[in-house]
Parts: sequence; structure tokens; C-alpha cells
Amino acid sequence: MEEEESAGEAEGVAEAVAGAAAARVTLLHNAVIVTVDPAFHVFRDGGLVVAADKIVAIGQSADVFREYSGQADEVIDLRGRFLLPGFINTHVHTSQQLARGIADDVDLMVWLHERIWPYESNMTEEDSYLSTLLCGIELIRSGVTCFAEAGGQHVTGMAKAVKLLGIRACLTQSTMDSGEGLPTNWKTNSTDDCIKVR
Repeated sequence: MEEEESAGEAEGVAEAVAGAAAARVTLLHNAVIVTVDPAFHVFRDGGLVVAADKIVAIGQSADVFREYSGQADEVIDLRGRFLLPGFINTHVHTSQQLARGIADDVDLMVWLHERIWPYESNMTEEDSYLSTLLCGIELIRSGVTCFAEAGGQHVTGMAKAVKLLGIRACLTQSTMDSGEGLPTNWKTNSTDDCIKVR
């Protein structure tokens, strides 16, 4: 039964590679590969085939290399390296990327009221776009493939940067309509206004 399933899987993979004939095929081998399949397989000497942006084969390095090296446009030896699923960062403030260093030496209330809130309340959409680009580049270099924005003022600027970077994201606008020390321009929309379906 396993041989039949394996043969069927191999045919399906071969079709996927053939179907992606116009796409670049990359074979990565000799890596420790950690998966998130139902059995959480770890291949200590693993190989992986990517056609365009899809993983089409994964398994023991020797098997994958033997089956796909002739179809690969590029073969990369990852000896001594790990391949992991993309990370998800669940709390990012993309607007604060440009603010690094302006509030490292103070307590939380000073940080919020005197440094970060005044800084963020004066940001433009272009500032948000640039800050999100820088933040996104850092996230991608760290292996992050998806992030959740914890709240900022210019979601359109964020979205423009996310689209350019090709990373996945959940974006949200900060909503605060009460509280001590809030910048005046943040009180223009109430929380109720912000959660209305538009």
C-alpha cells in the first residue's frame, strides 16, 4: 500500500514539476529539514524541490536528488544548514522601525507620552510606508513570512509596503479615543467609528 501511495505521490510531483515547466525549479539538498506536516517529520539529511513558489517534493536527500536533479535549473547544497517553515511574528509595530533609539532609556509612561505617541502622531503615510518597508526587510531576513501589525495610524502606507515586499500581514489601525496623554489628532475618530464596516 505504501509503495502505491509513494508511486502516486511521485507521479503527482512529477506532474507538478512538468506543469511548472516555465517556472524555475530549484533543488535544495543535504539540509536538516523541519516540517509542519501532520507527523512533524524531520529529515536529518533532507532534500526539497521548489517549482516557482511551490514546494513540490520533500524527503531524504539522496531520493530527492536522484529523482529531480535532472529537472532542476539550480541545485543548492545546504550541508550544515536547517530549512524551517516560515515564522509568524504575532506583534509588530511597523511604524516604530524608524523610531529606534529615541526611547531606549526611559520608563514606559515617558516612552509612551513623551516619545512614541508624539513621534507616531506626526508620521505621514509616506513615513509609515518607509518604516514598514524597513521593518518588513528585517522580518524577512529573520525568516518571518507573516506578521500581525499591532496598530498604527496609516494602514494604507503599511499595505503598500507589504504588497511590494510580498510578505503576508494582518494590518490594523490603532484606535484610542480616551486616555491621558493621547495626541489630539488621534481623537478625531472614536473607537466606534473605526470598527464600523466601511
